Amino acid sequence: MRTWDRLLSDVMKSFARNNIHEDQQKFIYVGYEEIKNVLGEDALNKSSNSIISSLYNFAPWSLLKNAVFGHKLAAIKVKKNFGYISQRLIMDNFENSFGAEAEIEVAGDIIKAGFCVELIKPEKKVKPDFRAKRGNSWIYFEITTFRTLSDKGIQAQQYEFELMTGLNQVCSANERWVEVDFNGMSAETAQAYTELIKSKIMVMFQSSEESEIEFNGIKLHSLNREEGYGIPYIHGLSFPIDEMFAISRKLTDKIEKKQLPSDEYGILLVFTRTPFLPDFKALAGKLKEDIKTDPDLDAAIIAYISHEQITIPLGDESFKVIRGASYDGLSNYYYIIILQNKEDKELIECLNSYIGSPPVAENPKP
Repeated sequence: MRTWDRLLSDVMKSFARNNIHEDQQKFIYVGYEEIKNVLGEDALNKSSNSIISSLYNFAPWSLLKNAVFGHKLAAIKVKKNFGYISQRLIMDNFENSFGAEAEIEVAGDIIKAGFCVELIKPEKKVKPDFRAKRGNSWIYFEITTFRTLSDKGIQAQQYEFELMTGLNQVCSANERWVEVDFNGMSAETAQAYTELIKSKIMVMFQSSEESEIEFNGIKLHSLNREEGYGIPYIHGLSFPIDEMFAISRKLTDKIEKKQLPSDEYGILLVFTRTPFLPDFKALAGKLKEDIKTDPDLDAAIIAYISHEQITIPLGDESFKVIRGASYDGLSNYYYIIILQNKEDKELIECLNSYIGSPPVAENPKP
């Protein structure tokens, strides 16, 4: 049976193995304590909770990401109506807990940006999740989440999971890192190469020197790190095309519920966490049409978390793609922002303050 005492002990043991600086050790430990205080003693045995599995990933960026979430919890749990979020956060149900997690992630960032945040009590009549104020105007936020909705997306994620599991076995056993770039290959095709990739990695690991090889469009790069554990770092998997329409459909469904007020700024934010990188321009173009159907919606934002680093040619001033904060030193946070009125300087200033560009964590990418 999992216990918090054992988990916190393992977190502390990982500090030396990961060469975590003393100042960050305190930050991480306090963050985990905050999560413990909110989730409660029994939470670690809830297999379908969105947060629990990540707490047992002791890689440095995962430790830091979890700690940041814990500190966001500390800032939000004192707010009136937090109990309605915490009820969903502790559920043994992925969709409910992930939805609450997303609200905390976004509200925590907004508080950090200097806004006053008020959580809104849920009622029978649908309402936004919270509102934020800095200056004279309130901005109402409705947060919705997206993992994957399409059959192809679910299937692709399963292929990606099987691929990662296979590569992790090799890297963990040898305490070595490897970077794998699939150059736009589908997850299904990539998964079919798993055994061949594993055999080539084993050959590369026979040497203590870093090395690179390329075959069938796949690039492998073995890396020498001092962390004492091994991890595969994969990127370049293609985005299933119907995922783009699934995200758009999710946004459209929310717009039709009319949860945002007509006399204040209203923003719908879709919080996504998938392993695939979309065609940002095509997705933004689709969402531009969706936002026109609701005059009360002033902006739509897609908060997209990806391991990819990309440069996006825009060529259209009615939407922007911004790379935001990276708390874990590995993931990149991209924000697709679609405005109803691109001349609204007050709203644009508020959005820029919210997203910002805080310093990237000191944990380097492999």
